[in-house]
Amino acid sequence: QIKFLLDASEALKRRVREIGKAVKSNQEDAVQERGDMAVHINRLETTVTSLREDAERSLTDLEQAVTALRGPVADEIFNMRQLGQSAAESVRNTKERLGVLLQRCAHVVEEQKPGQIQPGTLTQLMSIADGGAGPPSA
Repeated sequence: QIKFLLDASEALKRRVREIGKAVKSNQEDAVQERGDMAVHINRLETTVTSLREDAERSLTDLEQAVTALRGPVADEIFNMRQLGQSAAESVRNTKERLGVLLQRCAHVVEEQKPGQIQPGTLTQLMSIADGGAGPPSA
């Protein structure tokens, strides 16, 4: 019976040593994993910091570009408005001139006898079209 207890004691000691080795190995693995994780975390922090700095630089560059463009864009918008107003004025003036020319032409045509075109009528109409005064006053 003592032999059995001694054998059991030896077996228990071997098992305790195995468990101790396994625990020590697991602790070493855990320490290594913690170290690896720390390295990864440091790399991620560095990457995040770098990305944040890049984003801030890009935002600053974009803000500067927008600020730089505001003046020229505003000037161009003002110039376009001026051109639009000039074009509208030109169209109004052209409409008025065409109205006057049409009235002059209508006056010349009204003076014609039905069914006949009097000599010089075409010349009068062309003179009006060229900006002339229309029919000569008598």
